[in-house]
Amino acid sequence: MFSFNEEQVDISEIDYLFDLSVALDKSSALVITDAEGRITYTNDKFCEISKYSKGELVGKTHGIIKSGYHPKEFYESMWNELLAGNIWEGDIKNRAKDGTYYWVQTTIVPILNESQKPVKYVAIRNDVTRHKETEEIVEDILYYDELTTLPNKKALLEHLNQLSLSKTAFAILLLDLDDFKIINGTYGHGFGDETLKEVSDRLTGIQLNQETVFRISSDEFIIIVEKVTNYKLFHTINRYLSIFQKPFKIQRKELFIKSTIGVSAFPEHHTNIEKLLQYADIAMYSARKSDSPFMFYHEEMFSSISKRHIVEKSLIKSINNMNSSGFHLYYQPQYNIQSEKIVGMEALIRWDHPDFGSFLPNDFIPIAEETGLIVPLGLWTLEKACHDMKKLQDRFGVNFPISVNLSPQQLFQDDFVDTVKETLWKYTLEPTSLCLEITEGLLMENLTIAEHKIKQLKEFGVKVALDDFGSKYSSLNYLMNLPLDIVKIDKSFIQKLTDSNVQKIVTTMLFLLDHLKLEVIVEGIETEDHLAFLLSNQCTTVQGFLFGRPMPLDHFQKLLKEPETMVNKT
Repeated sequence: MFSFNEEQVDISEIDYLFDLSVALDKSSALVITDAEGRITYTNDKFCEISKYSKGELVGKTHGIIKSGYHPKEFYESMWNELLAGNIWEGDIKNRAKDGTYYWVQTTIVPILNESQKPVKYVAIRNDVTRHKETEEIVEDILYYDELTTLPNKKALLEHLNQLSLSKTAFAILLLDLDDFKIINGTYGHGFGDETLKEVSDRLTGIQLNQETVFRISSDEFIIIVEKVTNYKLFHTINRYLSIFQKPFKIQRKELFIKSTIGVSAFPEHHTNIEKLLQYADIAMYSARKSDSPFMFYHEEMFSSISKRHIVEKSLIKSINNMNSSGFHLYYQPQYNIQSEKIVGMEALIRWDHPDFGSFLPNDFIPIAEETGLIVPLGLWTLEKACHDMKKLQDRFGVNFPISVNLSPQQLFQDDFVDTVKETLWKYTLEPTSLCLEITEGLLMENLTIAEHKIKQLKEFGVKVALDDFGSKYSSLNYLMNLPLDIVKIDKSFIQKLTDSNVQKIVTTMLFLLDHLKLEVIVEGIETEDHLAFLLSNQCTTVQGFLFGRPMPLDHFQKLLKEPETMVNKT
């Protein structure tokens, strides 16, 4: 450290620094201030960077170039170091005379008297503006979401690690947009992007101190709430949910969006960051299943998810060994109520698990979808259904189609159409022997690709049915533009036929589909009242427990031999 007797006029250390200034002029900015921080000397390089002349700088403090970028605590920390007689090093953002900003890598050396008190300060600065700008660009790429400009998952993890190290209590609010894929599929990804930006703006618009909003995936946001009590947290959650009460206006369209929030807390639920994120995700998933707007994590949720994990592992094992997998197909008849004949059959997969017993499709198909296991499982279903149909044709001469359900992942496989053709050829089945059932959700995944694949299947001769029509976001556009053969009206309408308004809706659907020359199958027929209503409306084909529950192949064969034994048929 430099020091001198302040009563001396000729100070060797200062002379030495002045000699150095000649060399520094070409590369570094040099500024000397007195004990009060007033500039007493500056070199040409500093004038060049700051765009002030020496006359404008000498006698002033560094306040003349202060940018306002750094907080008060930044300068307090710097002066604490300098007043203690220590050298300070760091990067400072300043403002030039013309209003532009620049960064300087700075070393400030306090000159001490014999009492070890600073009487002067020598600051050496190097312009690092370009380097900082590059850093900021890289930081934006690494830590900020390009679409919404919100901090991303990498930024989230670093933020949470800092909070946990400082032992700061916080809550994780994982907010997921419900059915966002449907918005993308219906209106396009550009529309979806605008929607996400609007959601982001609304979230940040109500963000308070000690709250930070992150976007971590396509339709998932996380809000970190620091130092919050349970009472205040309820209000915070409802505040963020409230932004979805008003419609979003995107490209001259108005739409309502629903969201679901899962909540975990540090250190209440865990101190491990990955576990806390997992718990918030589990809570969100549980809230959605129970149709609740939000839920706090609790241990019972983890137990159910653990069972899900076991099911997933068992699925992998079973699919890798289909010969002893426990999978089998049941068949439900489709019945013409005018001619009183079986006119079709739907293949429905079942799974007998060695530990958990029998599973219905809703218990394992969603897991297969999420993990990608639905593709090999779907191929097995198609193969088995065609094998069984060939057996029925050879033995009973049946000429009606067998229906097989499709998942989006199957349809979007590059070789799917070829796989269908090869399977039919393998069992010497006519293409009209197969009907592939698709859902509106599948179409919304990617309407363009779906439409192309459906046309290829139709050109080959395979029938295509739109399943669960009316259950969600039914669009007449599909009915008019897609080469469909059959539309299956969802069973939820039949279950509510006691409602006169529902009766009118079903009647209108039947009328519309008849005029579009589409075959109709009404699902969920369970009572004589259901049958009477449909007969009075000239409906032809139905499917439901009144005419037969899903059954093994050998039971279906008995039904073909003795159709009068059809379950509950009167």
